[in-house]
Amino acid sequence: MTIGDGEKERLLKTHSEKLALVFGLLTMTARTPIGIVKNFRVCEDFHTVMCGASLIMRREIVLRDNMRASDEYEDAVDEFIAFALAPLMDKTSIRCPCISCKNFNHLSRYCKDHLIIEGIDMAYDPFVLHGEEGQVHVVDEGVETIDFNLTETYEML
Repeated sequence: MTIGDGEKERLLKTHSEKLALVFGLLTMTARTPIGIVKNFRVCEDFHTVMCGASLIMRREIVLRDNMRASDEYEDAVDEFIAFALAPLMDKTSIRCPCISCKNFNHLSRYCKDHLIIEGIDMAYDPFVLHGEEGQVHVVDEGVETIDFNLTETYEML
């Protein structure tokens, strides 16, 4: 279903998450992260709005749906981020393989939120950018391919 920009703007103004955010800002101390859990999928546009609000207000805002809210999924995301950060000198940011970011650099804590909210892009497979080592084969002089066994990685995520 495609909606126009005017209808999209009207729908974004009526999100209940805005009320939850305002309530959190009014009742919680300044450094406390604000967590908002929905019972249905977070739309991409509103996820972008909340990311902007987080930057402007300098508050950590975690917006998630129940689809990926299990402890097992969150543990797998933590393991992935720890694995990706291990070989890096800068232990604060990694390439985010979520559905929206498509491998742009983000702080690891934002990457975690993105993977929990958006999920991993299942078409994404160059995990070599996250520390995964594959078997290197020389196909032609000067050309290398990397053979990945990604089954375990996908199961983890």
